Amino acid sequence: MRTAALVALLASAALPSHAAQIEVNQSNVTIDGDIELNDFETFRSKTAFLNKAVVILKSDGGKLLPAIWIGELVRARRFVTYVQDRCESACGLIWLAGSLRFRTSTSLIGFHSSYDGRTGNALSLGNDVAGAYLAGLGLSSQAIEFVMSVDPADMIYMTPNDAKRLGIELTITDPPAVTNKPRTAAKDAGLVADKCQNYPRYVWICPSGR
Repeated sequence: MRTAALVALLASAALPSHAAQIEVNQSNVTIDGDIELNDFETFRSKTAFLNKAVVILKSDGGKLLPAIWIGELVRARRFVTYVQDRCESACGLIWLAGSLRFRTSTSLIGFHSSYDGRTGNALSLGNDVAGAYLAGLGLSSQAIEFVMSVDPADMIYMTPNDAKRLGIELTITDPPAVTNKPRTAAKDAGLVADKCQNYPRYVWICPSGR
């Protein structure tokens, strides 16, 4: 039963996906494109030596679990998140993980509930896991409902007024600048593994070996 549920979660996606382009330029980390399964490992590897970072997001979405894993690492490392253009579905879950969240006045940050990418049907387990993740980020029940309640075929975009009403702090600005000190490779697997303590019912969804 768990195997079938995990397969459904791994398949959950906003659209048919191609792996995102993940690039590091000094303290800026760009994630551009749909989030795929291997993107978590790529992100972790490429950011291993960053003490601070601004994660710049541009994506139509992608698969739920790697987005949550990336978001957990963003939160554990206290990275900043920024959207200049659009960030939809699974991408929005990463943006919410930022220790500070930035966007422009014209950014599109959209959400909808989870669904099985194989069948197109709503996926209640995916919603449960995403809801637990969002609660772990400190979002209120009202904010979680906003993010997860829209039908998978639709999209709801979070405006700055929505964010203020829901208690989600953000800043409208140009990309913020950060400076880095040398950083040795952290045991990020351990940081990510800590998330399982937040929702032990779903410990089996963690990346292999974590």
